[in-house]
Amino acid sequence: MNHTELTRALSAASKLTQKDVEAVLSALATVVTAQVQSGSEVALHGIGKIKARHKAARTSRNPKTGAAVAVPAKLTAVFSASKSLKDALALNP
Repeated sequence: MNHTELTRALSAASKLTQKDVEAVLSALATVVTAQVQSGSEVALHGIGKIKARHKAARTSRNPKTGAAVAVPAKLTAVFSASKSLKDALALNP
């Protein structure tokens, strides 16, 4: 499902206009991004949690040359599915 399909589906399910749904999705993205950047965890009831995880610096290898390459430390976003979502997926293998 792409963004347009999601907007249409949410509009139909919520009786909001597509423009209103677009505004809500935009605000959601802004708020979630700001919270995760600040180190907070964002819980989306029935869907899961989004949080930042620190990845330590490490040394990797260039597969072509075999030379060591330094990979810097960074923050990445991590999504954990809720139990209800996992259970729903388990019912439809």
